[in-house]
Amino acid sequence: MFLSVHTAAGIFIGKQIPNPFLAFMVGFFSHFIVDMVPHGDDELNLWLEKGGRRIKIRNVVGLDIALSSALVSAAISRVDIRCIPSILAAAFGSVLPDLVWWPWKIFEISKEKLLFKFVNFHHNLQEKFKRNVSFKYGFAFQVLTLIGLALLIF
Repeated sequence: MFLSVHTAAGIFIGKQIPNPFLAFMVGFFSHFIVDMVPHGDDELNLWLEKGGRRIKIRNVVGLDIALSSALVSAAISRVDIRCIPSILAAAFGSVLPDLVWWPWKIFEISKEKLLFKFVNFHHNLQEKFKRNVSFKYGFAFQVLTLIGLALLIF
């Protein structure tokens, strides 16, 4: 799942929950619910494995982070200043599981037991609710989810 979809869910949550800590927690747990949207990552992973992996990852992740940043910037520019901490907290919470998982998965940088347990939990949960769809359909599902969330936010 692209970070921008999780970020949009977090922004929506942050606009609804005025308490930043609670917004963060709901954003964090929303990550696992949003991951149930079919996203066709298997084909993307195969593409990433074919030559130039780090460059492809950098480009895909860079574009995704840029879109996520634009969503957050647009959202906080349209709300009362008192809502900003909750929006930022929920947006961060909504992407945190992937921020923990990516370095482990892509670079295998840590063997710390608690992190390993979390990564396994995250992976197993995704596998349990995984819907095998092509990247084309998964991408379409993600775009539609992002558009729906954007309509709720803006």
